[in-house]
Amino acid sequence: MCVVDDDTVVLSEKIPNDQQAISGIAGRLGKRRKPIRWAVDLRGGPASLLLAVLFDRGADVRYVSGTVTSRMAEAFHGERKTDAHDAYVIARLDLVADRVRITARIQDLLTMISPALEKTLNLRSKGALRLLVQWQTPGGLRRAGEACILAYLRQHGVRAAKALTVKVLTAART
Repeated sequence: MCVVDDDTVVLSEKIPNDQQAISGIAGRLGKRRKPIRWAVDLRGGPASLLLAVLFDRGADVRYVSGTVTSRMAEAFHGERKTDAHDAYVIARLDLVADRVRITARIQDLLTMISPALEKTLNLRSKGALRLLVQWQTPGGLRRAGEACILAYLRQHGVRAAKALTVKVLTAART
């Protein structure tokens, strides 16, 4: 079993196919603040007990085909083929899908609020996301002003903070 959170492996261990062990790990992971999505690449047989325990707990369980797992594993060439590796690939695939959905949603909202800001910001960059965490509207950016925005971005280690500040303030004024 492999648990990945924000590209960090939280757990990677072999879990026996036994109800007590599965319940124990599900309970331990259920105490985390973030919701957990379980991705399983097996159906029936070996996965039956795992799925029964997870469904009994009301877990969010998704099936990921072996083909998808295999194709994603190709992206991590050079690593050995193992169940732990497959679990990591599935978890990573799930995170990537979440990030794509969230980015698209932010982009849609930003387009409704300020098309100029949406065109200016690269939502895959740390700077753009940091900026949106602090200021979500053109008015908020204008009120904050150049000095405040620049200091905030530099404090959070954003590269090219000055250029980003100038670009977003220009967009916020249109």
